[in-house]
Amino acid sequence: MKALARAEAGDREVVEIDPVFALAAKTLLGGCDWWVTTEGPMRRVNGFQLFQLGQMIGAFRARLMVRPKPDSQDFSQNLVIAQALAVQLMLFPNEFVKLTTSQASMRELIDLLKLPEQLGPGLIDDTDFKAIIRAIDRVTSVLGAEVPLLNLYHVEPKANFDTNALLGGVTGLPPEASVALPPVALSDLVEAGWALALELPTAVGFHLFRALEAVITLYFPLFKIGPLKDAQRNWGNYIKELETHGVEAKVCELLKHIKSEYRNPITHPETVLSAEEAISLYRLSLSAVSMMMTDILKRQAGTPL
Repeated sequence: MKALARAEAGDREVVEIDPVFALAAKTLLGGCDWWVTTEGPMRRVNGFQLFQLGQMIGAFRARLMVRPKPDSQDFSQNLVIAQALAVQLMLFPNEFVKLTTSQASMRELIDLLKLPEQLGPGLIDDTDFKAIIRAIDRVTSVLGAEVPLLNLYHVEPKANFDTNALLGGVTGLPPEASVALPPVALSDLVEAGWALALELPTAVGFHLFRALEAVITLYFPLFKIGPLKDAQRNWGNYIKELETHGVEAKVCELLKHIKSEYRNPITHPETVLSAEEAISLYRLSLSAVSMMMTDILKRQAGTPL
């Protein structure tokens, strides 16, 4: 680790690590983002880290095959790289990307990579080098068997929607409307986006209907509509109340269309939404929510649509 300390301090005696190991040095010095690049219930895993780890392992093995003298700068570089690779391997099996089968071989390699630090470069002999190379080959072999079993999938785009936005919880609504949404409506819109991206069309409808109803009921306090009886809690009655209190016709007509063409039919278990219907419903629902929220915010401010 003395070589690392000199490198960190900017000592010119240590040659810079070549580009293929830039990530290794950055990680060891504490400046590397690791596996998860987004937070929330659905977490994006940075699969490129797999490539970089494999690149490091393969390149380090190639360097070991050319035996540098213990007092050479190449040997010092190898010590820094070995320690960086050990850190990478220790960070690798985390709670998001579980590589259970590979952990034993990784631990063996980590222990061997610490050998130069423990014994000193002059005590590393052919047996040690060969052991490290064999350990690298075992890690490569085990990773080759386990990595293909990781749950890494490609999500096909849906119509012209941005898959990253759908999975990232972006509703596509104007910012002022999103901020003012009831929490249940926002949550259901986000989950509708997930369901659309992951090809669960009937679930898209379920979440959209819940979101729409949560937004519709925001009108009730504005119109001083008291608590409704169970028999009155239906879309037909809701839309009549909106019409009675002067909500714009295009909003009411859009809600009627969604009700008759989508919501009412799928209350029956034998009816499901197709992928195309889910896409159309998603567009219509976002439009309805946007128009209602614009109207509601203006009414709350005293200037109805």
